[in-house]
Order: sequence, then structure tokens, then C-alpha cells
Amino acid sequence: MSDYFVKIVPKDPFCKLSEQGLKRAEESLKSKLSCDSITAECYDTPQFIDCGSDLERITCPECGADLDFGWWQEAMDHAYESHFMSLEAEMPCCRKMVSLNNLEYYFPCAFACCEIIVLNLNSGADDAENDITDSVQKILGTDIRIIRAHI
Repeated sequence: MSDYFVKIVPKDPFCKLSEQGLKRAEESLKSKLSCDSITAECYDTPQFIDCGSDLERITCPECGADLDFGWWQEAMDHAYESHFMSLEAEMPCCRKMVSLNNLEYYFPCAFACCEIIVLNLNSGADDAENDITDSVQKILGTDIRIIRAHI
């Protein structure tokens, strides 16, 4: 059986949250959710927060074209050279400069310097998402994204 993760990250990939704010958000979630565990992680530079085996396709946010996974991997390798401190890439379809964080990932993925990881959220995950988003955004003082992953 696979594990199911709900990863909560700031929309801004360079946002660094305080340990105190993350701890408050973690405690709030623990009081509201039924799951195996909730942990917070922080990183010095943005990390790619993926959707695990659910990634099916990636499209350009400017023109909507499907992006080739080979091109994307090259763009990721190039961005990794700067430890993801520069996420800009020229789109092969429309030649616009776009942040790798703003690509349309299906299922959603993001870059972040911190994340709250909810492991194996029990039933009602979809119903809980709005509550998670609203309460965590208020506690952290920043807009967030929800990344779901099956590993």
C-alpha cells in the first residue's frame, strides 16, 4: 500500500517561515486532522515539492502548450546548478521567460523553502482542504499551496 502525503507550502518559493509559525500551524493541524503524522521541514534554498507518482503532464502557463518531460528535466538540471535560487526558464513553445514554480503541473507541484507534511490523512481529505488552507494561511501570514502526493 502506498503512502498519501498532503504537503502545505508557501506560494512564494523563496518564503522562509519562522519555526514558531510552523510549529503553531503544525499544532493547529494536529488538533483538526486525523492522520498518521504531521511534520514541518525547512530548507536553506527552495526544494522541488512534487506530487510523487501522480505527475502526468506539465503545461506552459503562458500559451498552454504541453511541455516535454525531457525539456523540463534539462530546465530542472539547469536550475539545480544554482540550488534552485534561479527558477526562470525560457519556454520552448512561446519563448517567454517563466518561473518553473509557475508551470502548470498536473497534479500540482511547487518549489518551497519550507513545508508542512501531513502523512496519510484519513477520510474527508477533500472536505478538510478549505479548512486547512484558511487556518494555515492565517497562522503563517502567507498564501499557501496544497500538494498531494502518492509514494
